[in-house]
Amino acid sequence: MATELNPTSALVHFYYAKSLFFEGFESGRHRKKALKEFEHAINLAPSNVRFRCEYAEALFESNLVDEAITVLDVAIALDNKQPEYYVIRSLIMAAEKKYSDALVAIEKACDLDSDPEKKLIKAEILISLGRVEEGSKIFKTVGGLPDTDGGKFPMHLGYNKPIRRAEIEDFWSDWED
Repeated sequence: MATELNPTSALVHFYYAKSLFFEGFESGRHRKKALKEFEHAINLAPSNVRFRCEYAEALFESNLVDEAITVLDVAIALDNKQPEYYVIRSLIMAAEKKYSDALVAIEKACDLDSDPEKKLIKAEILISLGRVEEGSKIFKTVGGLPDTDGGKFPMHLGYNKPIRRAEIEDFWSDWED
């Protein structure tokens, strides 16, 4: 095993953790061992923000939400200039239905990077907060209403809200006339 051959390599522990986690993703097999390997990699390279972010995602996927946020907040404190860290935080907050916190995080990501994908996430969060018109305007300026997953909406927040989609389409029809 690579971790036995090179026990002081943070990178070896990191990739071993990822392989364990994803190998048993559906069944949860190896999950505890994978999380321990992530922790070991971080202990060996405490300033490696990428390790922390991927560990936070693994924690979240393991339903350890509070731990995931704590790890992610440390990563952001170490490097607050990476929009992707804020995106991860916003998606976790949105999945937990903490839309106000999700909006703060995605706005920071949008401030750091004007990528349309981030704007779409912001639009979805706004709509989840009941701010349908604001979210709809973002969809219009970004270039279209997403039609992914068989027409389910929103595409990032992981749930189907056909009524909200109809609301958005109503706003669009007003603008397109």
